[in-house]
Amino acid sequence: MKQGELTADERRWAMFAHGSVVLTLITLPLLGTLGVLATLFIWLLKRNRSPYVAAQALQAFIFQPVVVVLTFLIAYTAGSLAILVLIGALTYGLYAAYSCYHGRDFKYPVLGKLLTPRGV
Repeated sequence: MKQGELTADERRWAMFAHGSVVLTLITLPLLGTLGVLATLFIWLLKRNRSPYVAAQALQAFIFQPVVVVLTFLIAYTAGSLAILVLIGALTYGLYAAYSCYHGRDFKYPVLGKLLTPRGV
C-alpha cells in the first residue's frame, strides 16, 4: 500500500499496535498481557474499517506473545541471554511502529506473509 492511500489515522493506529510492544515488556511479569490486549483491542476496533490497520495489529498480536514465550524459555535455559531477546523485540517492534507511522507496509518475517491478506 502506498503512503498516499493511507490516512494519518490509519498510520497512527498501526503505529500504536506495534508500539504496544513497550506495554508487553513492561507487563512481562504478568505475561505481557497489557500490550497483547492493546493489539487485540486495535484489531477488533479496526478490522472492518481498515485492512491495513487490521493486518498490522494482527501481526503485532502474534509477535508479542511469541516474544514473551521466547523470553521465558531463554531465561529458563540460558539466563541472561533473555535480555538480548527483550532488547531485540523492543527495537524491532519500535522499528515496525516507525515504519507504519511513515506509511510503509511493515511485515514481520514469516508472520507477515502468513497473516496479511492479499492486496493489503
